[in-house]
Amino acid sequence: MKNKIFLAIALFVVVSLFNSCTTPPIEAAQDAYNYNAIIPKVLDGIQGTQVAFQTTSATYTIDYYRGGSTWNWSVDGATIKSVSDDTRTATIEYPTAGTAKITVTETTQGGVTSDPATLDVTVNAFCPKTADWYVGTWVGTESIGGGDNEPITVTISKVDDTTISIDAQDGHPGLLQSVYGGWGEAFQTGFGLDGDIHLTLGLGDGSISMVSGEYWGQTLPGPYDYWYVGSGNWDGCASTISLHFEMHWDEDDFGDGGNRVSDAVLVKQ
Repeated sequence: MKNKIFLAIALFVVVSLFNSCTTPPIEAAQDAYNYNAIIPKVLDGIQGTQVAFQTTSATYTIDYYRGGSTWNWSVDGATIKSVSDDTRTATIEYPTAGTAKITVTETTQGGVTSDPATLDVTVNAFCPKTADWYVGTWVGTESIGGGDNEPITVTISKVDDTTISIDAQDGHPGLLQSVYGGWGEAFQTGFGLDGDIHLTLGLGDGSISMVSGEYWGQTLPGPYDYWYVGSGNWDGCASTISLHFEMHWDEDDFGDGGNRVSDAVLVKQ
């Protein structure tokens, strides 16, 4: 019995000595890794918009991660506003209209630098406007479901300092005019927006947004209820509004593309 205990103790000592002299597998792998052997490449290029507006900023990213690497950003025709702590994201500011080029390289922990990846950006002129500027009559064209362009005229009013409305006229909506005209339906008062379409203005960046799933209203004959989603942009220099508008006749899924779709371009009169 004593011999068995002695052998067990001896075996434990030997194993302990062996473990104390052996580097753990993870640390051993790290010690053996040759960072100089990495040949870096900026994978999938620079992610971000290729169309921007003068005086605005946009964020650009690298869509992958490599331990130990850093990314170096440079610009031509723009200004680097900030770079994230991990250097994978940069915010670029565009002070003037024209074109700009963004460049990024990756440098590995071993000090090897990749070939540069570049992204060309078109910077459109930006002419700031207030909500009051939009009030009035706008004319343009509307493509319904990707069909032919149809001429339309709409009336825009001001809701508040950042919101405007494409007003319904006698229950007939400003967008999808031919659809509701063909159906013989008109929005009645007292339900939702009564057929008006509210546009929230990005006064600093030229964007237009709509409340996703906004209750549009109820029509007669029917009655039928409708909701909408949409987005767009405005150009104060060209006095234009571009909109993508989706009408929904139920609340099941506001991301399914809509039951009727309008793409419209309007010009201020």
